[in-house]
Amino acid sequence: MIPDTVGNRLRKAREAKGLTQLEAGRLLGISNANLSAYELDKREPDFETLKKLARLYACSTDYLLGRTDDPSGAGSVELTKQEYAAWQEQIRDLENEKSNLLRQLSRRDLSADERRPIHIRLDEIDHDLRNALGELGAASHDLSEAERERKRLQAARAKTPTDDLVVFLRGKQLTADDVEAVKDLLEARRLRREREESEKSQP
Repeated sequence: MIPDTVGNRLRKAREAKGLTQLEAGRLLGISNANLSAYELDKREPDFETLKKLARLYACSTDYLLGRTDDPSGAGSVELTKQEYAAWQEQIRDLENEKSNLLRQLSRRDLSADERRPIHIRLDEIDHDLRNALGELGAASHDLSEAERERKRLQAARAKTPTDDLVVFLRGKQLTADDVEAVKDLLEARRLRREREESEKSQP
């Protein structure tokens, strides 16, 4: 069984787009040797390169990194929602514990020795609350980003593979003739694949 690595996911995503390593490398502006090294897990792409790969292959970076099996990015949205809910729950637990401890401190019959560990725990809770609130804010930001990425991918997948790549190419500042040439090439490749699949399905 082939291991599910970043390299294998990059290769599968590229092949799903019908691109050779050489074609993908040219579109991305990276060498064929580098792309090959990524797919063979000999090197790891930096995050900017990973985003370019995800955009070209119309999938999420989380899918390429193996964080979700859903190329559309919906899985990463659900994961981020779970993380967000977990931080909310932790904050509620800390606030409840803090309220209980403050009620204990309000008792006049507590000695100084009895109050000391309560004050120590309250300091720990305040520290944990600051961290949890920071993490909650980060999770909220990640959730917004994941939702935007999911919507972008939905729009990309609603287009044909040819249209999606043409949009990508226009961002590379190519001439209109370059874009049309690639569009014709991909359309011819799509028709050839359809013909081959049709021939295979015939008895």
